[in-house]
Amino acid sequence: ALADALLAVDRDLMAGPCRACGVSGTTAVVALVTARPPALHVAWVGDSRAVLARRRVVEMEGDGQTALEDGRWSLRGATATPRAAACATPTAAAATATARPPSTTPTTPAPWVAAPAGLDAIDLTRDHKPSDPAERARIEAAGGRVQRLVDPDTGAEVGPARVWLATAWAPGLAMSRSLGDALARSVGVLPAADTASAGITAADAFAIIATDGVWEFMSGADAVGVVARAPSPAAGCTALVTEARRRWGVEEASGSVDDITAIVVSLDVAAAAAARAEGGGLDRAAST
Repeated sequence: ALADALLAVDRDLMAGPCRACGVSGTTAVVALVTARPPALHVAWVGDSRAVLARRRVVEMEGDGQTALEDGRWSLRGATATPRAAACATPTAAAATATARPPSTTPTTPAPWVAAPAGLDAIDLTRDHKPSDPAERARIEAAGGRVQRLVDPDTGAEVGPARVWLATAWAPGLAMSRSLGDALARSVGVLPAADTASAGITAADAFAIIATDGVWEFMSGADAVGVVARAPSPAAGCTALVTEARRRWGVEEASGSVDDITAIVVSLDVAAAAAARAEGGGLDRAAST
């Protein structure tokens, strides 16, 4: 269902009055939290990403079982209900993408995160890049070309692999799937989304849904660490986009910056209480 929704957005975009859609487009990531069963479902096109922050499990002495402890509660084999509006599980059959192994980040989480043993960052999405062998094969079969830019002074290749027409240095997309981008569509760039699902348990603290500008100079572990150190989900979201923007300023001497938009979705009882204290909901968004 989520993948179909993204295809519908693409159709509307291409059929609308967009005068620049031949050479303009966007990546996208969407998420759905379901209550029965508790799960986080994501769909994405391009290199926008979704990352899940999961508390590390501490093994209990003696019985070989595991538990999560934050000084106020102990959870053994419990399942947490997602702190979001209940809605139906997606009915469309969708292939579940294989998530990358969790990365770790040294962090001192704020109390609302309740993770004294730290957090793992689990990437739920995998970037659609033209350097991926399967993506590259599809583009080349459609008559496209995958090549990095060449420095005119040194002749050395620079930057990421990009998608080009066979006989022209256009359009130069650094991703292999997107919405819009009619010119790139002619050489195999697709609007088709991939999907992934992760069951939500008591170990899960929050999720980050963010555009590619957030991830240009930040890993999932970096982002989880920034959010976890903030005093609330809303503050964590603001801190994340602020830090992403700062890193663009450090890394890009030209002053260029890509879209930086993020949503932090809390999946935790303590986080829900913090959000209510601020007078807001659980889902927080910020952009710069």
